[in-house]
Amino acid sequence: MLEKLAEIVRGRIVVNAVLLDTVSRTVRTMKELGIFVEALHIQVSRSHELVGDIMFQPINPVYIIVGEVKQ
Repeated sequence: MLEKLAEIVRGRIVVNAVLLDTVSRTVRTMKELGIFVEALHIQVSRSHELVGDIMFQPINPVYIIVGEVKQ
């Protein structure tokens, strides 16, 4: 899919992933295509009440992989 996108897209290609294997394969393919820019690891936590105070419980991380096809 990335190979095809790199042929027709001019600008950024962004892939969101939750599996490490998807991150690894996407980064590797983007590097092979010469379009890899960066990978981001985003961690979000949701607040919960605990003993009259607030705690944060993490939600599963999300990875954002960015590529850019030069115009």
